[in-house]
Amino acid sequence: MAGLLSFGGLTATLISTSGDEAFLMLSLAQQGKISWAIILLLTAILFFLGIIGGLLADAFVKKLKVKFCEKCSIKIHRGKEFKLKHFLKEHVLNHIIKKHIWKIFLWIFAALFVISFIEENTSFNPTLINSFYALLIGSIIAILPISGPNVFLIIMFSKGLIPFSVLLANSIIQDGHGLLPILGFSLDDAFKLKLFNFIFGFIIGLILLSFGL
Repeated sequence: MAGLLSFGGLTATLISTSGDEAFLMLSLAQQGKISWAIILLLTAILFFLGIIGGLLADAFVKKLKVKFCEKCSIKIHRGKEFKLKHFLKEHVLNHIIKKHIWKIFLWIFAALFVISFIEENTSFNPTLINSFYALLIGSIIAILPISGPNVFLIIMFSKGLIPFSVLLANSIIQDGHGLLPILGFSLDDAFKLKLFNFIFGFIIGLILLSFGL
């Protein structure tokens, strides 16, 4: 927001960011429900796509003369805000533990309950899920600047209900809490970033889906 990073640089960061779902994937990998190879592959792909997406974003901004960072300002932090004790109390305890952990738990519980209920009480067949619609829904869910709803996709992927292309597209578009600070500065810039990521992520997912991935 100080103009020290280009639009593409920020886009690259958001593409590479997986949000709280990364911790769920690590937990599922520990239980053997998702292979470590998949997680490493997803992380590597997001890294390289972040670079490619960032370069494309800068190119589009330059060619289309898109303006951004027009409402930038920097909050001057007091010295104490950089101390470890303040960080642990305000950010880790009051923010992460008190505000987010219980919400993540409820989302995971809800996802497991709903999917298990459907599997046990209906003649549910994973092949009946239209992959294109799953890709579209997964991409739309990723637009939301919260992590919870994306948990459903992680659980579904671990059960083999959606293909890798849907997981990748969702991971590209969603950015956990990464977008929230930008929303506080400029809703217009946040919209531009999210729009680019949505188009980029959906196209990448569509390409992989066409190859049966």
